[in-house]
Amino acid sequence: MERAGLRAASVLIGVPVAACAVTRMLNSRLTELLSRIPRRSAYCIPAVLVALLALGSGCTSEPTCERVTIADLPWPSAAVTAQIQKIILEQGYGCAPELVASDPHDALESMLQGEGPDIVSEVWVNSMRRLFNEGVETGRLKVAGDAFLSEGTEGWYVPEYVVSRDPELGTVEGVLKRPDLFPDPDAPGRGRFYSCAPGWECRHINQNLFRAYEMEEAGFNVYLPSSDEDLAAAITQAYGRREPIFAYYWSPSAVTSNLRMHLLTSVPHDPETWSCITSENCDEPARNTYPEPVVQRVVTSDFAGSNPEVFEFVAKFQWPNITLIELVRWMAREDHSPLDTAVYFLQRYDSEWRRWVPADVAERLAASMADSTTTGETD
Repeated sequence: MERAGLRAASVLIGVPVAACAVTRMLNSRLTELLSRIPRRSAYCIPAVLVALLALGSGCTSEPTCERVTIADLPWPSAAVTAQIQKIILEQGYGCAPELVASDPHDALESMLQGEGPDIVSEVWVNSMRRLFNEGVETGRLKVAGDAFLSEGTEGWYVPEYVVSRDPELGTVEGVLKRPDLFPDPDAPGRGRFYSCAPGWECRHINQNLFRAYEMEEAGFNVYLPSSDEDLAAAITQAYGRREPIFAYYWSPSAVTSNLRMHLLTSVPHDPETWSCITSENCDEPARNTYPEPVVQRVVTSDFAGSNPEVFEFVAKFQWPNITLIELVRWMAREDHSPLDTAVYFLQRYDSEWRRWVPADVAERLAASMADSTTTGETD
């Protein structure tokens, strides 16, 4: 019943409100024309005109913005965030938001060229420092703020039970001595390291680190998962069988919150050589370690200047890691979509999202959520 209700609510919430902008214009013209028709001739008014007027009644009367594009990034936390932003801008601010499928690197490059998107919900700065710095220093990008209220982690992991069996396997160097413990099923006698999904900056970062640590010579191959789901499934399945696995991952995430994973240590992080590690053309990569993540919400400066109320909302949109973890767990457990999860959050966590928006926006959004809940329950 809950799934059916959420699906129905998601469909209702997902109806594009670009029509609202058009309807407002039509309503203004129609109201003017209808005012000129004699009362005795009112019965002649075509029903379609009445329908158009009624259609506009569900739209907010004073839109803060019209079209706004939001990067739809290919991992759960960012995908859910984008859907929440879309619904709030749509139902609360009267905007016509559009999700644009993108990876973070392409999104930032496009923003620097003035082509949008307007908003990127999660920029993992350490993985794309050059583009990020260029955008901020040239004034093309404006940082709205941190995506999370507390810090996350990023790097190479093994399950905690692997380190409990042998403490030497708590470091990268220790793992590289034992390719036999992390066998590659496609290459007998060699170990396997699980890297990132396609389009993620960490894929070429891991490739450079693979070279820096001479992992091929140590007996390891790189496995390139087809998606985040592929990578998460590999880790989860190995964990369920209590088998060793050596993989890249990050936190906050469903995987690192549901499973006890150990973040491997190695040499101290070196910012000077990290810039080469993050480059796709790093000729001489040096051994390094992922730094503590800096995850920011970013908008184009032009959009921020034209839409200060929306920028203020994006800046205030922060949540505790525990909330995000609860959402991605719920999403993964029942195989819900990012849109389902966004509706679930807005219907059940109003004490959190009300802090992000003015009272009038909150009331419009709450009314929208109440309507979608009612419709979902009757389906």
